[in-house]
Amino acid sequence: MKPHFLVIGAAKCATTTIRTLLGRHPGIFMVPTESQFFNDDSVFARGCGWYDSLFAAAGSAQCRGEGCNAYTMKEAFPHAFERLTAYAPQLKLIYAVRDPFERIESFWMELRSQHPDYVHYDFNKAVDVNHDWLTDPSNYLSQLEPYRRFYGDESIHVVFYEDFRADPGLVIRGCFRFLGVDPDIDVGASTERLNGYESKFIAAPILSQLRSIPFYRRAIDRLPFGPRDLIARTLLYRKIRQRPGWHPDTRACVAEHLRDDLHKFLAQQGKPPDFWNLDGVLDVVNDAVVEEA
Repeated sequence: MKPHFLVIGAAKCATTTIRTLLGRHPGIFMVPTESQFFNDDSVFARGCGWYDSLFAAAGSAQCRGEGCNAYTMKEAFPHAFERLTAYAPQLKLIYAVRDPFERIESFWMELRSQHPDYVHYDFNKAVDVNHDWLTDPSNYLSQLEPYRRFYGDESIHVVFYEDFRADPGLVIRGCFRFLGVDPDIDVGASTERLNGYESKFIAAPILSQLRSIPFYRRAIDRLPFGPRDLIARTLLYRKIRQRPGWHPDTRACVAEHLRDDLHKFLAQQGKPPDFWNLDGVLDVVNDAVVEEA
């Protein structure tokens, strides 16, 4: 069995909640976790037969779906698109987007919580050096364009995080219509599963500094993962008390990099150019630079 649709990202745009709600529909079978099949070389090496087996329990479900945010992180995972399209030349795609600055903040916190080695421990430094994980996936126009060319706009449904926060039921019904299942099924759509940063713990900077010492890394990596993770999370993680702060120069650089493309993206999706206040961001940054000078 193959999927009929995929939720392809972007990370921290309510994709986990959306996948959960889609899976509650009696006509939809949803793989409960991200397989990472098309982006992770070691998982892809298991073969298409392994991936097909993820849908074996679908039974007579009208639609079968899976989802992974890494499928729209082409700079970090350059083979995902070609692998996916070769496997499934006909497919429906759901793509969620969000204010790019909020998304970058949330994804940095998520990575520092789950995979602290993936991004720099200093937020503004991470935005600069880990742009393939943080900034590039926020260029929704660029990430979606290859899929638009291959599958066509009629096969792609874009969901805005802000719309989902305002009316989750309306957004989920729109997804059901797109997938061709009964849109009037009540799946208890709400935003209750949205991850708030207040409940997260992230790795303290000292953990990354210690991991940069070869002797420490060799010694700690000899421990089984369970005890190693428990020690790290007990001694070297701290609770997030506020969202990371932007340095004006960093924010201005990201705004300048993303602004024109995201204006085009918003126009494609029928949203006003000030939906994410991309121009206002630059105005605020420029004012701050003048005041500092």
